[in-house]
Amino acid sequence: EQDYRAPVSEHEKLVASLFESLTGASRVGLDDSFFALGGHSLLAIQLISKISDTTGISLPIRAIFEHQTVTALSEQLGMKRCQFEYQPLIALRVADLESPQIFCVHPAGGYATVYAELARQMPFECSVYGVQARGLGQGEASFESLEEMLSSYLSAIIRQQPRGPYCFVGYSSGGIIAYELALRLSARGEAIKFVVLLDSILPSETETGDDLTGPAAIQDVAKGFGWDQDESVETDLMYGFIYEKLLSANHANTGLGLDGTKRVVSELINSRRRLADYKPTFSSFDLLFFVAALEDELPGLSQRRLEWKNYNKSNRYISLPATHHGMLALACAKKIAAEIDNHLHDC
Repeated sequence: EQDYRAPVSEHEKLVASLFESLTGASRVGLDDSFFALGGHSLLAIQLISKISDTTGISLPIRAIFEHQTVTALSEQLGMKRCQFEYQPLIALRVADLESPQIFCVHPAGGYATVYAELARQMPFECSVYGVQARGLGQGEASFESLEEMLSSYLSAIIRQQPRGPYCFVGYSSGGIIAYELALRLSARGEAIKFVVLLDSILPSETETGDDLTGPAAIQDVAKGFGWDQDESVETDLMYGFIYEKLLSANHANTGLGLDGTKRVVSELINSRRRLADYKPTFSSFDLLFFVAALEDELPGLSQRRLEWKNYNKSNRYISLPATHHGMLALACAKKIAAEIDNHLHDC
């Protein structure tokens, strides 16, 4: 109460009022943090949408994580930039410089904010950085190739942490990217402490060479979420269906909207294309694999989950009571964080 500083400028009043409406807090001051008030990654997307609607300024999602207070975020709005330069890393949690740094690679949809709950559940002092895809912001072009993506991510990670040991987490197809990043750093002589894969499934031979475009590609993505209607349905209906599935899996918020959903779907399509022909090579680092135990036991998928053991010196499989899309829900995030904590202290 004694340290409360009231918003004064137009941007400060706007940000404070949005913090209040989205989190339910009252009398938000200049030094109050969005996340300390109860905000989370899904509300952050809605916050960005409301700011854009009011000011015309489209902030990147990382702006909310890296400028959490009313003062800091207002200063970003004061710059009045309509476009922000793409940066792969989002600081989800920052600790002491000497603490371990964990890099969490986005799933196929591109957003690294799906790791926000996991970052909060980490029971040890460490920094957690989300690695986010290019192409989710307005006017951003998606990566054309896996090589281009890996080069961009490696440069950003090395700038943040010049030397190992490195720690990686990858969810779904992000596990493949995390594995390859660790592999390339290891080839440079850097130590890899561990790579955690969250139900990451290697591409099958039947998927290679697929080059779907237009409505056919959108329908293929929708089928992955359970879509079972014919091809003549309007694409906006398929986008709406995908959006609802993203909402139910806590991977999206009402602030995402149709345009945002289209960018996510585009990144899903591009991710499949980039990884279609990927084949891992053997590595010497430890692999910790979390399995979605509530998924149907399909022979092909089950085998592809287990194939990782052929490429590492040490593999440990842990079952989670979740479907593939629920791997980062609160209960699962707590268990994953605890296992990572144990692994850090055991290594």
